[in-house]
Amino acid sequence: MDSLKFQLTIDDYVRANRFLLAHSPSIRSRRRKVILFACLIYLCTGLWLGSRLSADPITIMAVGAIFMLGTMIPLWYLREWITARSIRKLMEESNNRGALGERELQIDAEGISVRSSVSNSRILWSGIERFIEERAFAFIYISSIQAVTIPKQEVFSGKPQEFIKQAKQYWLAANPGKTVEIVR
Repeated sequence: MDSLKFQLTIDDYVRANRFLLAHSPSIRSRRRKVILFACLIYLCTGLWLGSRLSADPITIMAVGAIFMLGTMIPLWYLREWITARSIRKLMEESNNRGALGERELQIDAEGISVRSSVSNSRILWSGIERFIEERAFAFIYISSIQAVTIPKQEVFSGKPQEFIKQAKQYWLAANPGKTVEIVR
């Protein structure tokens, strides 16, 4: 049985939730529609402003494009900042011992055990929806909105890379036809 001990921090939690929001198929689809709609609104507003400033079609189009880009780019980064800040504020409302703090993960051929100071749970590999690996973390999704977060650095004991490799093998064996998603 392989095991890993680490500390899950608010920063880890924020990063994991931002990752979830950025890589969720339904959220991404909705976000694309909202961005397209906002671009059209800002473009039309810019075209209207351009037509008030000049009768030249090139000037009208340039003002429209500049207005759209000048508003959408800052709003994109502002949305990212607001998301991270909102998650952080929610996590700071209480001590969140169930979500943060020291974690011990253990894996075997049947599943993964997750232990903290206030909880102990066991999840069978067949009950895991997705397995995603990115640069700093691996995420073992037990539902579309909940994942076991495994940091690749800053662990107390165990070897994260070997642990993740073994966990992937167990998960793939229990879930034929599924693949591990690698995000870089």
